[in-house]
Amino acid sequence: MSGCYPACKLTSYDILPWPGLDGAAEAVTNLFGRDHFEYIVLNQSLLEPTGQYDFIYIDASHDLDLNANTWNKLLKAGAFGPNAIIAVHDTGIWPGDLMPREWEGHRGGKLATCNKVPQGGVAHQPDEIKFVEWIVRAYPSFVKFDFVSANVIRHGVTFLQEKAEWRIDGKPV
Repeated sequence: MSGCYPACKLTSYDILPWPGLDGAAEAVTNLFGRDHFEYIVLNQSLLEPTGQYDFIYIDASHDLDLNANTWNKLLKAGAFGPNAIIAVHDTGIWPGDLMPREWEGHRGGKLATCNKVPQGGVAHQPDEIKFVEWIVRAYPSFVKFDFVSANVIRHGVTFLQEKAEWRIDGKPV
């Protein structure tokens, strides 16, 4: 936020007022001021975007259909500002050889056997990966960059942006 233009505003929506998060939201509000940060508790299905955004970070429902509906609402509302960057969280693959044995009981004992991917390992949130792939298929003007690691266990994030032709002095590069 400190690198943003003076009118920059960050709005954070969350489905639940998670314990401890209110303190973080209050700290961010105190740091940047109420004019620059707003924390709203709202179910994702009720989101009605207003205005344009330069950066949208989606750490959402882990449900492909609900995420696709949210994307379509954002698109229809014209919420993506010029050159907007959209980040989708939980798109990573957990490398199988790095997963601790005690995680075998995670997700009802199915983590080691479900969501396997050909690259080896387990898709942390398969519907988030499917969501990103749906975006680039349904909206081919968007490109993606997956920021995941095969060396450590991370939840992963994928960045998307609408394609734009680079021009210098009015001429295509």
